[in-house]
Amino acid sequence: MKKRRIVLLTILLGLLIIQSIEVFAMQRSNPLPMYTYQTPIENTVQGVKVRFKNGIAGDQKTGGAETWTSSPSSSTYVSAMFYWMDPVNDTMGSSPKSEGSDGSSAVYADSLTGTNREYYKVISSHIATVGGNTLTNPSLTTIVP
Repeated sequence: MKKRRIVLLTILLGLLIIQSIEVFAMQRSNPLPMYTYQTPIENTVQGVKVRFKNGIAGDQKTGGAETWTSSPSSSTYVSAMFYWMDPVNDTMGSSPKSEGSDGSSAVYADSLTGTNREYYKVISSHIATVGGNTLTNPSLTTIVP
């Protein structure tokens, strides 16, 4: 009876681990959210969709950048510089982020919620390698008008 419970618990634990891995994988493959201010560039290479994108939310408190492909075996990289200003304290600054991964890479700006700071520009650099072909965009830019 105890062996039966141990086997059943082991199977349930294994299923839980597999489900957790699937949820994590889906989160990694989800595209960057739609931003009020954004610049997307899309292309297709050897039947693989490739998207370079960056953007800033309407409240200017968050932003992100991504290099995405429809192939999980494609190599991707994204780096972004998020520029902010604080009109109350008359200061400006920037925050760099970068990531490389297979299939897709995304970076997110630090949240400025609860501060006087607002993002006004993001410049990102993108690389995607699909079947020996490398696509790049070294200066994708979104500026809040």
